[in-house]
Parts: sequence; C-alpha cells; structure tokens
Amino acid sequence: MSDYNYLNARIKSLKKDLFPKGKLEELLGLSRFEEVKRFFLESPYGTSVGEALTRHPDFLGIELGISTRIQKTFQGILEWSGEGPRRLMELLLRRYDLHNIKSLLRGKNGKLPAEAILETVIPVGSFSLEELKELAKQSSLRDTVSLLAGWHHPLKRVLRRGLTSIKEEPADLRTLEAELDHYYYSSILSSLVEEKGEDAELVKRLIQMEVDITNILTFLRLTEVPKGELSKFFIKGGILGKGFLLSIAPVKPLEMTQKFETTYLAKAVRPWKGEGLTPLERNFDAFLTQAQHRMERQDPLSIGVAISYFALLSNELKNIRMILQGKSFSLSEEKLKEELLFV
Repeated sequence: MSDYNYLNARIKSLKKDLFPKGKLEELLGLSRFEEVKRFFLESPYGTSVGEALTRHPDFLGIELGISTRIQKTFQGILEWSGEGPRRLMELLLRRYDLHNIKSLLRGKNGKLPAEAILETVIPVGSFSLEELKELAKQSSLRDTVSLLAGWHHPLKRVLRRGLTSIKEEPADLRTLEAELDHYYYSSILSSLVEEKGEDAELVKRLIQMEVDITNILTFLRLTEVPKGELSKFFIKGGILGKGFLLSIAPVKPLEMTQKFETTYLAKAVRPWKGEGLTPLERNFDAFLTQAQHRMERQDPLSIGVAISYFALLSNELKNIRMILQGKSFSLSEEKLKEELLFV
C-alpha cells in the first residue's frame, strides 16, 4: 500500500471545503460587514472565525479566524503523514517561512501597522500565528530582524548579516531578500539529494521551477548591479542555465519575451509588457499554482495530491484577502474580479 493512500484520502475530503468560483463571486457581491461575517460563519471557516470575532469584532477578526483554520489544516496534514511523506511535506512547507519573513520585512520597512502586515503572512511552516503577531508588532524593521535573528531558525545567519546592513529605514531590502532566497533554495535542494523516489522527484521539479522564477525576478530587480557581481546571487539547481538568465537583465520586455519563447515559462512571460515587475510576478504565481494543481493528475497515490491542495488552499487565501482588502478600499466588483486567480 502507498504511503499516501490514507493521507490523500483525507486531503481529498478537505478539498470539498474549498470555495468554488461561484462562492467567491458571492463574496464579491456582499457590501456590508454583517453580510461578510455571516458568509464566513456559515462556511467551513465558521468555527475559527466565530472564535476570533469574540476578540476582534471586525474584519481583522475574520482575517485571523481564516488564518487560524488554515494553520490547523496544515498541521493536521502533517500529523496524518507517515515518516517519508512528512519529511517531504516539511520541506515543502518551508517555503512559507521564506514568504512570511519577506512579508514581515517589507511590512515593517514600509511602516505598515501590525494588522496590515498580518494580512500578508500565511501561518504555516515554522512560525505560529502568535509568533507572527509578535514579529509584526515590533516597532521597527531593525527590531523585527533582530528578533528573527535571535530565534532558532535556519535563516538566522542570513538575517544576522542583514542586520548589519540596515543603517537607516526604509532600507533597500533587495540584496537581503536575494540572500534569503539563495540560502533557502540551496538548503532545500541539498536536503532533497537525500530523498529518493518519484515523490521526491516531483518535489524537486517544483523547487526547480521556483528557483528559475526566483533567479529571473532577482536579476530583473538588480539590473544596476554589474554582471560580475550579479552572478553571485544566482541559485544553482534550476532548469534554466546561468548564462541564459544573466542575459535577460538588460533586455527590453519584447526581447525578453522572445528569449523565453522556447522555454517552459513562455506562457507566463509572453503577456508581460514591462510595466513593472508586479504583473510578471502575478503571471509566475498563476503559472506555479496551475502547475502544482496538475501534479495531482500525474499520480493520485503520490505527493502530487498534497502539492495540489497546498496550492489551491494558498490561492483561496490570497483570493479571500484580495476581496476583503479590496472592499476596504472601495474597489469595484469588476476590478476585484480581474485581480483574482481561479484555478
């Protein structure tokens, strides 16, 4: 019997609780807080949202309730996993540590209030929701980095080095983020060397795609850095070569599209018109989400089922947050719908 038989049966049961497109469109159409509150109380998020609303009777309570349920869901999946699947799951969930650290650093650097920062983190991985709250309420970027660097976390060495580079705030975080990416992906790929079998290869394929996309975005962000220095930020282990990726930094969007036309990322790069990196990041995010969702179809008795679910649940969280934040800024329903990703 596959190590994933029981686990995947439980995950497939969880997938029934994901919001279909129609449910998100229903949320889009709600205008008053009481309507939104009722929507979530009557959903699979109901228990967690109800408990959070007793402490925060506003949109923050809804956000925290959703985060709490997602944290419990991921923890439950780890508890259902056998030894082999659990090791691979924990490697996959490390990505949320990287996401959360970057979100915290960017939020503090931008002088955002703790509540706004908490709307960007995902309470999965090494950090609990309470720890993320503690980090978000620090008074400055430097204090946040100092607290993170003092905790027992694999990225603490990079954070300690980064602490010395913060002379004033707001700081330029591009180099620190590139170093965090480099350390994180290098350590993940190193850990995967010890893992054998088709499931490990599936995880490796996903990480390789993330490495390529991270390298692309890093090189595009650091265009003013000489190529000789830029190469030190290159993360090994991806699918696309170093020489090819270094060649994209100074080119115009149309030339870049042409360069990628023969690669597996062509569909994600093609629509980009060079109007800042945010649209390109969204294209890559959509590409990765869809690629992970397809992994379930390759083998229903593999880790692909978990990878697909992780991607769908994370995407649901992003969509919900986009809708709730859009409502707070009075964005139109049509404008909000354009920002959502339906898989």
